[in-house]
Amino acid sequence: MTFEGIISMLVIITSLSTKVIGVPHQISLILRTKTVHNLSFLHYSIIWVTYLLWIIHGILEDDIAIIISQGIGVLVSTVLLSIIFYFKFIYHHE
Repeated sequence: MTFEGIISMLVIITSLSTKVIGVPHQISLILRTKTVHNLSFLHYSIIWVTYLLWIIHGILEDDIAIIISQGIGVLVSTVLLSIIFYFKFIYHHE
């Protein structure tokens, strides 16, 4: 395998790990503790927009790998943002 191939494989692994391990772990932690005061809604909103722009780029470049990987990012980020929004602005701990 070439150096470029190794780097490509590492990019895929780390990118998917963030989306299928990192974000679900964060969601689990929020649901367990019912607290989000250390999380920035703005920060995760920007991440969501970034994933969405990558999907548009993937569509324009006709690159299914980008579309799928960033689509996963949009899905898990939408769930995370919804939970952060709920606990920051709706849920009132008694």
